[in-house]
Amino acid sequence: MKKILGFTLAEVLITLLITGIVAALVIPAVINDTQKQEWVTGLQKSLSDFNQAYKMWQVDNGTTDLGSSLPSNKDDFINTFVKYFDVIKTCPPNQKPGECFYQDAKYMDGHKMSDLIHDINGYPRFVLKNGSNIFIYAYIPDCTWTKNMTNGVGDACTEIYVDVNGFKGPNVMGRDIFATVFTRKNGIQPTGIQGSISACNGIFGYYDEGCAGKIAREGWKMNY
Repeated sequence: MKKILGFTLAEVLITLLITGIVAALVIPAVINDTQKQEWVTGLQKSLSDFNQAYKMWQVDNGTTDLGSSLPSNKDDFINTFVKYFDVIKTCPPNQKPGECFYQDAKYMDGHKMSDLIHDINGYPRFVLKNGSNIFIYAYIPDCTWTKNMTNGVGDACTEIYVDVNGFKGPNVMGRDIFATVFTRKNGIQPTGIQGSISACNGIFGYYDEGCAGKIAREGWKMNY
């Protein structure tokens, strides 16, 4: 009679143990990479939507230089800008706290955004039909803010923050929240696209505002 060869119980247990260890090492990394790519895709989609609105505004004004025709009043600017989006909820400054943007959003080091300059509820906030939330920061109607530079001259008009997946989380600057800059005539750019204007290093006090620019410069990869 032929002897049937098989695995012993110890061999089976060792194999399962090794498989479990490998899975424990590999699966979290795969999930992390997938999550990062979802956030980057959301950033790209938001920038595409922003720039579509920007181009429609140019057409309606009959000029590529929006800085020459922007309203002097921030409220008028906002009312004009958001009419190009499918807005499903509006939260004026200091009203409806936490309803249009996650009010406890954080930087990558764990500090709340409100610990520095961003009291999110103090800015106009909007929930968009595509599932993202935005708030509009400082407004410089002559578009000379150095958040973005063209030929060595500041050409930023305002900064728009977007949470690409709304309230879903993690609600962290540089992960699912990004800063973008509305320029005089060069569209809406990722803040930090030029590399030296805003940081993306997870160090408190540097705001992580430049993460969108870092991602764009590095081939739309979240390499951090």
